[in-house]
Amino acid sequence: MADYWKSQPKKFCEACKCWFADNKASIDFHERGKNHQANVQKRITEIMKKGKKMHKAQQNYENIMDGINQAALQAYQKDVESGGSKLDKLRYEAEEAKLKERTTEKERENSLAATSQVITWFEAVTEGGDTYYWNMETGESSWEKPTSGYVPLSEQEEGGNDDGAPEEHKSGMGPMPKANPYGEWQEVRPKVTPQIDLQLPQKQDGVEEVVISVPNDVPTKVKFLEKTVGSLESEDDNGSSVFKKRKPGSHSRRNVRQRTDDE
Repeated sequence: MADYWKSQPKKFCEACKCWFADNKASIDFHERGKNHQANVQKRITEIMKKGKKMHKAQQNYENIMDGINQAALQAYQKDVESGGSKLDKLRYEAEEAKLKERTTEKERENSLAATSQVITWFEAVTEGGDTYYWNMETGESSWEKPTSGYVPLSEQEEGGNDDGAPEEHKSGMGPMPKANPYGEWQEVRPKVTPQIDLQLPQKQDGVEEVVISVPNDVPTKVKFLEKTVGSLESEDDNGSSVFKKRKPGSHSRRNVRQRTDDE
């Protein structure tokens, strides 16, 4: 089978509008980035705003249609009262029942929407006196004030537990403490060294201890003397050089090859 080149797969992020490698490490790194989280939050906010606008437009349309139906029903009622048959009265009663049912259903939906927007953030105080905010549903805690609103301590004390807030936040004592620029104090504990059994022989009772006497001989100190050499200069006071006279005939014998008769 012949070898072929395969390009690395890419993944497109709809929130950031960018491409990156389609693998687990790259996806996790991109999703944990601040830029991606900010873009996702921005997109969620835009979707929420768009949804609110669509919901408001739908409500306006339904209100207009309910007003039209109500006006038509009132006009139909006048016609029935002025001189209508029993069939017209039955039709009017059926339309009136439908309109009432529609009105009650709409009121129920509005009440459910109002009750669903329950404030879940509550104000709390740590042991050190710092104020923080925690979510009753998710258990999340934060030092910053939530934008969706929160229940202050004064309302919690007045209302008690009627609003669904527990008496004490037992899931933790607030968010992570603020970092100290100078670090934190730590208690210094002495290091305990474990005792290791070396399995040494134990001293037995009734056994005499033999004391070995070591002679305290003081070593003799050896003294080294320096060898002095006399002066090599001549003792002649005049300072003149003395030459040794050679004996005559001392160099009469020379190592010279003697001439032979053939030469």
